[in-house]
Amino acid sequence: MSKVRSQGAQPRPAVGVVIWVLYVLFIIVASLVGGVDYDEIAASTDNAIKAIVVPIGVGAAALVAAAYYLGWWHRVFRDDVRSPRWTLLVPAFMAIAIVVALATADWEGKSTSLIAWLFIGTIFVGIAEETLNRGLVLTAFRGGMGEVGAWFWSSSLFGLMHGVNIITGQDVGPTLRQIVFAFVFGGVLYATRRATGTLLVAIVLHAMWDFSTFMAGDTDVSAVSGLQGIAGFLAVATFVVAALKRSIFLPPYGDEVKENAEPSTPSP
Repeated sequence: MSKVRSQGAQPRPAVGVVIWVLYVLFIIVASLVGGVDYDEIAASTDNAIKAIVVPIGVGAAALVAAAYYLGWWHRVFRDDVRSPRWTLLVPAFMAIAIVVALATADWEGKSTSLIAWLFIGTIFVGIAEETLNRGLVLTAFRGGMGEVGAWFWSSSLFGLMHGVNIITGQDVGPTLRQIVFAFVFGGVLYATRRATGTLLVAIVLHAMWDFSTFMAGDTDVSAVSGLQGIAGFLAVATFVVAALKRSIFLPPYGDEVKENAEPSTPSP
C-alpha cells in the first residue's frame, strides 16, 4: 500500500473545518485568559510568553498530534509532485524580504530575553498555523475538491483566522487589512509547499516573517517598504503568474490523487 493510501481517516473538507474551528476557539479562549492585547505582545517578555509561547506551543503540539492520529502525516507534511523549478522564486523572494526586515529590525530596543522568547513563540506560530492551514485543512479539502479549490478555501480560512485579533485588542481597520494580507500570504506559502514539496520550508518562512514583524516594532503587517516591499511584491507576483499558468496546481500525489478531485491542467 502506498504512502498516500495508508490507513487512517479519510480526508474530507468537513473534518478540516472542524479542526480549524476547534483551533480558533482554543486561541480565542487562550487569548482572553492571557489578557494580553495583540498590539502589546512584543512589549515585554511576560506578554510574549503568555500570548504566544504557551498557548500557541500547546496548539502546535495538538495539531501535530492530530496529523499523526488521523494517519495523515505524509499528506500533511509532504507533496510527492512539485511544481516547476522556476516557482522556487516564490520562497526565494520571501526569504529576501525576511532577511531585509531582520537586518533593519529594532534589535537595540528589545532585551535579549524578549528577543529569545519572541523567536521561540513565532517558531510555534509557524508550526501551528502551517500544520493547520497548509497541512491539515489543505489535506482535508483535497479529499473533496480539486487543487484550486483546496488552495482557495484553505487560504480563505487562514485569512479569516486573523479576525480573532479584533477580540484580542487590535483595531478593526488593521485587522481587516491583516485578513486580506493573510489570504495572499497563504497563497505564497501554498506555492512554497508546492515548489519545495515540503511544509517545513513554509513553516520556517512563516515563523521568520512573524518574528521580523514583531522585531520591527510594528504589528501592522501591511507596513512594508523599500527592498523588503519589493521582494514581497515579487513573491506575490510570481505566485500569481504560477497560479494563472496553473503550474502550482498539479495533482500533489500524481497517480494517487483522489478520484473525486477535479483534474488540474499541467503547465506547458
